[in-house]
Amino acid sequence: MTSRFGRGLFGALLALALVASACGSDEDDTTPTTTAPPKQSVVTTQAPEPTAPVDAGGLDEFERRAAERAGLLYATIDGSDGWYRSPVDEASRSHMNIVFRLPDEDLEKRFVAEAADAGMVNLKGHRSVGGIRASTYNALPLESVEALVGFMADFRAANA
Repeated sequence: MTSRFGRGLFGALLALALVASACGSDEDDTTPTTTAPPKQSVVTTQAPEPTAPVDAGGLDEFERRAAERAGLLYATIDGSDGWYRSPVDEASRSHMNIVFRLPDEDLEKRFVAEAADAGMVNLKGHRSVGGIRASTYNALPLESVEALVGFMADFRAANA
């Protein structure tokens, strides 16, 4: 069920907070509010419908798609003869947030800027460690990862 407050647990908690504040007492803060609705009822009615993953093939299908997206990107990184490099041990690599480095920080800045010009945004890594971070969450189609991989090949060819 979708409400104007959003989907899932965050939307449910926001709705609960708004309802609770609307039902609050005009008395001092030490008086408990007894008119707030039961929390579980609100959470249950605001939970996302479980049919989306089922209709798309279930969790196994989502895992397969995540592995395919991440595998394509990691293959590009690992196949670059060290030009792109992952600082994460292979056994600990994420399927959702893929981080990698380029030969130097100036190239990383240029990579982020040129990728943004090509319509690929939010690739800049965390401010404390730098690098590049590509998020490949479930909503991202494989075609977007293919576009990034193509951009990476072109960028490397132009700057190696």
